[in-house]
Amino acid sequence: MMKSKGVLTIAHGHPRFARQAVNLARSIRLHDPDLPLAVATDLDASWFEGMYDQVIPWDFSRHSGLISKLDAYEISPFDVTLLLDTDILMFASLQHYFDYFEGEAFGLIGQNVAESVYFESMDLIREHIPAATYAIFVGGLYYFVKSELACGIFRRAEELLPLYGDLGIRMLRGAINEEPLFALAMAEAGLLAKRPRTADMILNPTGAGGELVDVDVVAGSCWQIDGGGRTRRAMLHFHAGEVHGYGYIRQVLRLQAAYYDTARRVRFEGLIRMQAAIAWTAAPPRGLGKWRTRIEKRIRSLLPRGRMQ
Repeated sequence: MMKSKGVLTIAHGHPRFARQAVNLARSIRLHDPDLPLAVATDLDASWFEGMYDQVIPWDFSRHSGLISKLDAYEISPFDVTLLLDTDILMFASLQHYFDYFEGEAFGLIGQNVAESVYFESMDLIREHIPAATYAIFVGGLYYFVKSELACGIFRRAEELLPLYGDLGIRMLRGAINEEPLFALAMAEAGLLAKRPRTADMILNPTGAGGELVDVDVVAGSCWQIDGGGRTRRAMLHFHAGEVHGYGYIRQVLRLQAAYYDTARRVRFEGLIRMQAAIAWTAAPPRGLGKWRTRIEKRIRSLLPRGRMQ
């Protein structure tokens, strides 16, 4: 029997995460139109209409914020799952990632280090969970298969949560971070983070690793310039406030326009003209705040149900 596989994301608490989840789905559909998508949420299901195959109502009162990912194993309706943050946009097919992790029960992309930035005292960590190295990674992508091993990783990460302070685990932007919990669970199970097979699989934040050029989510174009030359990127992870920035908004407008059929494009010509106006330069124009307000007001007047997605 063929195992089901799909993408899961979590959008809870604030409508902005629903908007991000829709943008993520739109970018995935451009490259993987038949890949099943599921979203776990405590928001109105109408936000995700037509974009997600499954909308899973979930109570996040036990685990909220970053640690909501601790519930992902229980939530996922798939045998094989890629768990993605809502603030990611895809520029290529996710099949590359499924192929890369095939044969693993639990996996993520990162590094394995003896001295981890996650912890205040490595001596204390080694005393409780001894290991030669510990994974460090960007927790925007997790791969797992419904299995005893993967279930154990999620369960152990949850068990470590009450020990967060006692183990001297550092907070992330003032919040409990799920990454060190999974890193410790992996170390205890003898699992290592995987290095990317190809450079395009790197999940660095948008501001890390070099200058981004020729970024067009609809065209599937995203390149990074660094000391090693020009590298293609398959996904971009827009961290924290970057989802309010020019780079993300510009790609979202492109996604908006791409999802209008030919007949409706005439009605939405105003949006397309604004998209073209933004695209004339790779640098943010001055007065971005005013631009954003005007653009969003115009888009709301054009979109069905008056909703800015």
